[in-house]
Amino acid sequence: MKTRTGYDNVEMKQFILDRLAQVEYTDTYVFAIRHQGMIKAAKVEHAMDILPLVTYCEKQASSHGAPWGVRMWNSSAAFEIILSYASEVWTLCSVDEFEASYQTAGGKKAIPGYRGEWFERMFVEYVGGTRPESRTAKCTECGDVILNGEHLQLKLWNATVTTEPQVNRFYAQKLRAEA
Repeated sequence: MKTRTGYDNVEMKQFILDRLAQVEYTDTYVFAIRHQGMIKAAKVEHAMDILPLVTYCEKQASSHGAPWGVRMWNSSAAFEIILSYASEVWTLCSVDEFEASYQTAGGKKAIPGYRGEWFERMFVEYVGGTRPESRTAKCTECGDVILNGEHLQLKLWNATVTTEPQVNRFYAQKLRAEA
């Protein structure tokens, strides 16, 4: 399948996702999707089962050294797959309300992490979850949000799940810790 900068590299994607599965703190994800004009948060337990279906792998920008990155598809087909695996779905607001509230908050200039960060804030407020104390914590240390004691990774459509150098660094740290 064609991506913005080339073709999806299925083998590299699987290699990166296999490494991620070995190092990440949780594989329970909440995916932000656009569905029927609404922003929905879909909780998927064992997300590694569907990540190969809803992501693609491409070379990142040359300014970043052109590493391979695994990104979320921004498509209704991917959103339908996510919904079919979801154990819970929350409807947060309309797409228009999401964009208006994001712009009112200052858009990307005021919000580190841009729309993904805005979605995370909205989700926490909507479900009554909490965010880890350290906003710089890695995916190997905790989830993005804690809901009823459960750590969750949050991903917005089009988000980069991880990159090859990042997951290799986490994997090497895990091996050193086990040695």
